[in-house]
Amino acid sequence: MKVFKSIAVFLSATLTLASSYMLMGGTLDTFLDDLLADGAISESQYSVITGVYLKHADLHFNQHQVVDNIFIPLRDELRSFIDGEVRVQRLSKNTATYLLNLFNFKAAPEDGPEGGPGLLSRSPSYSSNGIVTKGGHINVKDKQSGAGDFINNGIWGYETDGREYALQCSSDGFRIIDVTNTRPFIVQFIRMGGGRIWRDVETHFDPVKKTTYAYVGAQGQGGKLWVVNLSELSGPTAHGPNSKPIPLKHIKLLGYENFSHTLSVSYGLLFLNSGGSGGCQIFDLTKDPWVPFLVSSTEGNQRDCHDSFSRMVDGRLLLFSADGYTSRVRIYDITDVRSGVSPLLRGETERSDGTYAHSVALTDDSKYMYTFDEFDSYDIAIYDISVISKPTLIKTFQWKGEESEGSSIIHNGFVRGNFLFTAYYQAGFRVFDISNPIEPVEVGNYETHRDPEGSGVLKKDVNEGYQGAWNVFIGLSSGKILVSDMDSGTFVLTLPSLEAPSGLKGSLSPCGLSSRSTKTIPTLKWDTPSEAATSEAATYYVIARSNATQDGPYDIIVEEISSAEGTYRDSSELVPNTYYYTVTAKNSEAEFDASKVVKITKQN
Repeated sequence: MKVFKSIAVFLSATLTLASSYMLMGGTLDTFLDDLLADGAISESQYSVITGVYLKHADLHFNQHQVVDNIFIPLRDELRSFIDGEVRVQRLSKNTATYLLNLFNFKAAPEDGPEGGPGLLSRSPSYSSNGIVTKGGHINVKDKQSGAGDFINNGIWGYETDGREYALQCSSDGFRIIDVTNTRPFIVQFIRMGGGRIWRDVETHFDPVKKTTYAYVGAQGQGGKLWVVNLSELSGPTAHGPNSKPIPLKHIKLLGYENFSHTLSVSYGLLFLNSGGSGGCQIFDLTKDPWVPFLVSSTEGNQRDCHDSFSRMVDGRLLLFSADGYTSRVRIYDITDVRSGVSPLLRGETERSDGTYAHSVALTDDSKYMYTFDEFDSYDIAIYDISVISKPTLIKTFQWKGEESEGSSIIHNGFVRGNFLFTAYYQAGFRVFDISNPIEPVEVGNYETHRDPEGSGVLKKDVNEGYQGAWNVFIGLSSGKILVSDMDSGTFVLTLPSLEAPSGLKGSLSPCGLSSRSTKTIPTLKWDTPSEAATSEAATYYVIARSNATQDGPYDIIVEEISSAEGTYRDSSELVPNTYYYTVTAKNSEAEFDASKVVKITKQN
């Protein structure tokens, strides 16, 4: 794999003024100004570095890195200067790595995980799409006039009353797409300014107001943060195409211009990830989701926070921050941020020249961490994080076609049960079996970029370009997987026997259900979990029933039972038959864990 790549200018946008050279998280000048302001580089070093690239009037940047063929004339001059400053100890190695990554230098042989490119995934032997099946597809880009600059970007999912929605971000705003059946359709479009390239969305469930809110943030062109109250997306009857059920009073502009390169929501906290020295801005949503309250941040010199992920581990709430050009993933303890305690650095990965720490995912048991490198140096790395203070690199790996079909850049990845799901840009959607977390095996794919129609004919090349699969959502209880492709739109995919999301780590699953026969009202009883001092505790239960078979289909018969309850009597007028029930525990973030299926036979 070539680390020092030739990359086409994305969206045909080349910026010719030094003050406008656009990189992830800001302009080149912004990054260099921040380094100067924080004392990481001196004024004389700043003058030399800016002087070198200003000498080249045709130096171009795209939104990710320097365009290499134009950068070649100044490569040796700039590298020689940086290396010399390190030798005489006027520049730290960490800052040198940061500068080299800003300018997209090739990693030295001794640098980076495993000292070079990742291994191919182990023994991929599947044919066609493997275990992946296409269930639906819609491409809003086809409906845009003059859509040359239009892309799809962030995606999330939402479900209520048996209906499932994709929350799809794009260059012009935010679309709510009904994906319940095999023919997805747009329910509502909300236009939002800015965010031509970067827009992201996640949701928060308020257990007091019994309402789910979508937070939509953007960066670039004045992109801002919005909040959308989704309570009008309710009722078992489908909203019609473009029915616009959400009124204007439930859509609010919050501001925070260019704060959100990406964002994440969990444990009643909203994380706006700047991708630059603004770090991760942390907001409390528990007091009033309509008015997020800023409580802390990780901002500072070389604290990029391109993306973040939080998880309760051993009773402490940890924030995993993928810190972009630093090449590191940093792990913070944020248990007490609501009380005014600043994030405490608990551990970090080693620095690595020529790599970009883009995002991170954890196995369900929180023992292993997968990191994703967007500079295509190693693609995916596996770390043992059993000791949080010292993440230990195990190995790196890539998709199965890396050597035979071309080098594809990785973008995002998520874990659910025994699978790692990835948005792999030009290589589309890729899924890996991680039953053995340190020996991933690629078991399926869908070519969202090269063959979006699923014809079996690959129509495009893989050439290290920033096009293709952008993001994945894996949290719908039906097991549907939502994939956002920059050009090809929104895909609904399925896997056989995909387990329910394990957001509650299994510890909150209702248990004690058993099969039986009855002549009276069918009654469900289950063990309620003990209260926990975290938002992982179950806040309510959902009851579903199937009149057909154990495999469904299931209808939700009770939307909400208090977490204090451990019983339900189905007083519906049921004819003698065998019925199947599930009880699903949900927490404050609407994460869930389903019980096993219980069979109850109603007799005459």
